[in-house]
Amino acid sequence: MQLEKTILDIAAQRLKEFKSFAESENPDDKANSMRDLFSLVELAKVQNSGLTEPAIDKLLHIEAEALAVSGQSDLAEADPETVLKNATTEVFLSPTPDQAQL
Repeated sequence: MQLEKTILDIAAQRLKEFKSFAESENPDDKANSMRDLFSLVELAKVQNSGLTEPAIDKLLHIEAEALAVSGQSDLAEADPETVLKNATTEVFLSPTPDQAQL
């Protein structure tokens, strides 16, 4: 599947970029690079995304590698089926302060 291959190729490129910015003194470079990478990885966490299991596994591996580079190795070493699939979505699903008051 060409789209799947393209997603994986771009994610691998974003991982390279993230690694190169990991030692950068500019926090904006790091943040932008991480955001770009994890936006693609998020596709692996969406049910019925259309990605094959090997593609999902590859994206989760890329995420684990990025987490290890960023010093979040405790997440990278955890079981990818339980932590990595939930780590990013948890941030997006947490209620905002306004929603928490409802």
